[in-house]
Parts: sequence; structure tokens; C-alpha cells
Amino acid sequence: STTGGNSWSPVVFAKDDLADFANYAISCITQTPGGDIYAGTGEGWFYQHGTNHATPMIMGGGIYKSSDRGESWTRLSATWDVNDDDVLHDFAYVNEIAADPITGYVYAATAGGLKVTTDGGTTWNPVAYEEIGYENRVAQDITFASDGSAVASVGNACFIKRAGEDTSFKLRSGSVSDGLISSSGVGRLEFAFSPTDPNYVYCIAAKTDQTLQNIYQSTDKGNTWVVIGFGGSADFQPLGTQGIYDIAIYVSPEDPYYILVAGLNVWQGRGIPGATLFAWEQVTQWSLSPLNPIY
Repeated sequence: STTGGNSWSPVVFAKDDLADFANYAISCITQTPGGDIYAGTGEGWFYQHGTNHATPMIMGGGIYKSSDRGESWTRLSATWDVNDDDVLHDFAYVNEIAADPITGYVYAATAGGLKVTTDGGTTWNPVAYEEIGYENRVAQDITFASDGSAVASVGNACFIKRAGEDTSFKLRSGSVSDGLISSSGVGRLEFAFSPTDPNYVYCIAAKTDQTLQNIYQSTDKGNTWVVIGFGGSADFQPLGTQGIYDIAIYVSPEDPYYILVAGLNVWQGRGIPGATLFAWEQVTQWSLSPLNPIY
């Protein structure tokens, strides 16, 4: 699109080997401060490949890069070997990809862990952790604040790296009573920073049974967390029972105390500045007719 998304035309790949672009399971896209676009492939949230015919996982083909605003794309050789048919390939499923707004480094949450490239995609390496044992665990999410602070989900645990303070990712999962995100029975974590204040970051957590565990808020870039939306209630269940597959969180670009969470349905949460009290309201209903305004 060259019209802000109002109209679209297909991209034609003028390649001798069209097999390079045979897989369009695009899972995530990011753009660096310099303008390069990276697209991750592979949809790995359901691993019942071959048995779950409704929503099976779809293997990807690594990471693609464009340096001309999407006119042409190259598959990064460090993320895929065309002769490699190993289904356990690290980049078979790229769950999320994000660019540091300050350094331009690109991070990929992959089936083989959280990876980073500092040379434009030529090489990818595991990120540094303060906690050992997470280097090769499945990474589900990575997102950045405007100042370069980062929060990630690796092995269903929360890790943060605060700009100007941390040189490696620090574990911030454990006990809720200690001001951490619960590490018990977690099926998936998703995060979102406030666009207007990098101190504010939110997390929505699904349990292994795919229902809501909790919704969390941090006002210190993820170092400490409080629960602002409790799971376990039939009256507040935005994820339904599909939270490992259907889960999203978003912070208003105008108000760090206004967030949206979504799974089967979308709920809005409005907070009181300086307090941890949030009022929640359901704003969509998946079971209605598609013609209904709140469908």
C-alpha cells in the first residue's frame, strides 16, 4: 500500500526460484528506525500438526527482509537453510519480531529462544540473560518501549531489559506477593508498553487451560508488577478458553491508564492515576451476528 492502507496491490516476486517465497505464513512484522522491514514466518501456537485439522500449526521459512519499503524481499540465510527439513529448526516458528527504537537491533522470539541481530540480519545470537537455563526455551513475545526498554516472554516467564540500566534480560516472574508475574500454570504471556510513558507496561497472562490468569500493570518498566484484572471469574473472561491462541493487549497512545485486552472478546480497562484500581467493560461479543455493531 502507498495510500496509508486505503488500497492495496499484490507484491510480485521476480525470482528464478519461486520456492524461496512459497510460504506466506507471515506471523509478525517490524520496521527498524532506518526503514528496513523484517517479516517472521511460521504459526506455532498449536503444535498438533497433522491431528488438529481446525487450527494446526503452520511451519514457516525463516525471516525475510526488505530494504526498499517492501518492493523486494530476501530470505535471511542465517534464519533458514533451504536444504534443512528439520521441523525443530529454531526459525521454523517466529512468534514475534521487534526492533529496538534506539539501536535498530532486531529481536526475534523463536521456537529456539529469543534471538538478536546487530548486523542487519546476517547473524543471529541468543540474548544475554541474568538467569541461566532460558537460552533455548521457546520465546513467545518481545516488545520495546520508546526509550529502548524491552519486555519479553521466554519459557512462559517474564524478562525485562531497562534502557540505561540493564545489559542483559532479567527474570521478573515468580510470586505475585513479591511484586512479580505469577510463574504458576502459565500458558502464554503478552505485553504492551504505553506509547506515551515508557515506565508503564502491561501484561495479560493465560493459564495452561487457556483461561485468564491475571492482567498486570508495572509503572517501573517491568521491574515490579501488580494485578489490575483478576482471573478466575466467569463474569470476566476475555480470553474464553482459547487464551494460548487468542490473546492481545494494547495501550492507548494518549492515556497510559486506558488499555484494551482481547481474546474471544475485547474488554477495555480504565484506571485511576496513582492507583491500581481498574474498571473493566466488555465492548465486543463474538457470538452475535457479524452485522451487529459490537460483533
